[in-house]
Amino acid sequence: MGNSYFRFKQFTVNQEDVSMKVNTDGVLLGAWCPLNFGGNSRRFEEGAKILDIGTGTGVIALILAQRVFPMCTKASIELKITGIDIDEASCMTASGNFAGSRWASVLECKHVAVQEYVADHTMAFDIVISNPPYFSNSLKSVGKRRTDARHNDSLSYKDLIECSIRLLKDSGSFVVILPVDEFSVFEKIANERFLFVRRTCAVYAKDGAAEPKRIMAELVKGLPKTIERESLAIQNNDGLTQEYKAITKDFYL
Repeated sequence: MGNSYFRFKQFTVNQEDVSMKVNTDGVLLGAWCPLNFGGNSRRFEEGAKILDIGTGTGVIALILAQRVFPMCTKASIELKITGIDIDEASCMTASGNFAGSRWASVLECKHVAVQEYVADHTMAFDIVISNPPYFSNSLKSVGKRRTDARHNDSLSYKDLIECSIRLLKDSGSFVVILPVDEFSVFEKIANERFLFVRRTCAVYAKDGAAEPKRIMAELVKGLPKTIERESLAIQNNDGLTQEYKAITKDFYL
């Protein structure tokens, strides 16, 4: 299929005309995202609604569909996963990827900025997830679409957090992945708006590295009773770590 397509175990992603192609951050976030299905929160008892902000190829939404669909089918509850993106071509590609998957009936993509989307959708979602743009002052790439996807000029952390708070149910979770330095800035803004970390995973590029490369985090409204902290290394001297293989084994070929 060439570089235009990325094949997973249960679905294929066309990434020919998108602002950002399939990457490790997105796959890892979709695989790690806490679901708490059937737990004390009873999050999905009235149906599961998930929003993927900046969906791009739709890979995160597709991974979540693969994970959540069997749970909802077993419990006889409705599932709806919505991806939104400001890049029209990416939305068209994601829509095609959704339509070509076995979960087409529960997936949808909308061409809209979250700042506009939130005007008509409040307190609706159990999970809001995003692999957001994070470059603030770095050198910008030549292509405008890739620049928009990588830099937060059009989606500041403040806007992302405030929109997510409005879109989340009181019992909902906001799930995000960011570089370590950027996450410290992001968390400060989130805390000021009473959105707090419940679970984090520090992602190391290599086992034994001094500092993590990324932070994945689940944030909730109000202070949680406990905070779960995890870590994960992607590679070691022999290649991919067993921990990374384990979390992505249901997705990668």
